[in-house]
Amino acid sequence: MLSEKLMWLKLSERVRDELIQCEYEGRNVKDYEAWADAVLAMPEGEEKEEMSKKLLLALESAPFTEENNLEEPDDYEEICRTLPEEAGVCMDFNREDYRDRLRGAWYGRAVGCLLGIPVESWHKERIQGFLEESGQWPLTAYMRSDVDERIRQKYGVGDIDPGHSYDRKNICWRNNVSAFPVDDDTNYTTCALRLVENRGIDFTCEDAAENWLMSFPALHACTAERAAMQNILNGVLPPKSGQYLNPYREWIGAQIRGDFFGYIHPGNPKAAAKMAWQDARVSHVKNGIYGEMYVAALLSLAGAWLPVSDWKDENMAGCLLCENALLQIPPKSRLAGDISRVISLYKAEASFESAIELIHGTYNEKIGFDWCYVNPNAMIVTACILWYAMDFSTGIAKAVESGFDTDCNGATVGSVLGMLGGYSAIDPKWLTGLDPVLNTSIHKYERLPLEEAVDRTLRLVVER
Repeated sequence: MLSEKLMWLKLSERVRDELIQCEYEGRNVKDYEAWADAVLAMPEGEEKEEMSKKLLLALESAPFTEENNLEEPDDYEEICRTLPEEAGVCMDFNREDYRDRLRGAWYGRAVGCLLGIPVESWHKERIQGFLEESGQWPLTAYMRSDVDERIRQKYGVGDIDPGHSYDRKNICWRNNVSAFPVDDDTNYTTCALRLVENRGIDFTCEDAAENWLMSFPALHACTAERAAMQNILNGVLPPKSGQYLNPYREWIGAQIRGDFFGYIHPGNPKAAAKMAWQDARVSHVKNGIYGEMYVAALLSLAGAWLPVSDWKDENMAGCLLCENALLQIPPKSRLAGDISRVISLYKAEASFESAIELIHGTYNEKIGFDWCYVNPNAMIVTACILWYAMDFSTGIAKAVESGFDTDCNGATVGSVLGMLGGYSAIDPKWLTGLDPVLNTSIHKYERLPLEEAVDRTLRLVVER
């Protein structure tokens, strides 16, 4: 069996996920289940991998069920044809306060990511149980691991082991960490900065793919991105690299890459979403692409929104933000439908907890596929913006407490709420004692001071 660091490389490991992916896409794959069982029962080796490849390719072209009425194109012009006229509307932004907004977004992303790292891959019940028993519930600060040994054993809390290589999940408890660590959620934001600095705003998906290969080691990519990089190195180029032998093509990976394109297009969500589309299709299709477009639009709109202190109806501001960002993705897509369900709950004055119950009732985070799937994570991000648009600290805490992909959701919520409220919205407790530098895997950007990231981003902002 491959080590954890070599996951997502063997084709036989992808078979079960491809079956689920096809079902979610609305394909009829029941006739393939016996074939999948037979392939997975084969002894390890080249023959098993070759048979897995044949099965994966067959599944990718499995027929859709007759009742499928989804409209989920990948082509940009076809996506645009599904959108309402309002999707092209732009807003003015205030250049004078925009640096503060960008500071809030960059720092907010780093803070939210760090908050969620220690419990990434933990389920909601495990997170809550640990926090309650260790006296850290509800979450109001970074989590600590220096708690009673009985609790540590019960919840499998890891820590620094000086005799082993760096493990970010075991070092990122507050009692161990003094800097923002290497993480894909901040790697990709930095990688996007590198892409636009080197290729400009008119970059292609081929440029984005080349930027990956020049920027970071392949094993620092996960799931869809790792499969796409493997494809590209084998000559399967974008956009086919996002589909081919890639059952992770609607997972969260693209969604965590969209922030920067919103940062440089304040008030122009359509332009931000188009850049996100170019980036996303290197590794994703359909709802995987839409997740990145939605987040880019959220950040674009948040950068032009009135400061939170000026909101006349604070209860609806987050709702308007999410509804307007949703205009950038196909309305008959599964992602749009799921996000709309969360918005409807908010409008009906339901509780935040009821939204989280809906998400957990629809998707099962104890299944690896659902845990990393884009839809439930986008729903959590949306819920945190709706209910806590004016409360940065509670928003990122709820993103982590809610389970699923905790560091990804904490980072995205932190970015959006930081952009909405500016740097001053971030309580100093989240930054005290931490070196204000992003440590990354990105070549020549390995230590990126956050203030420098803000200034370099500001120079790339597109004026309309």
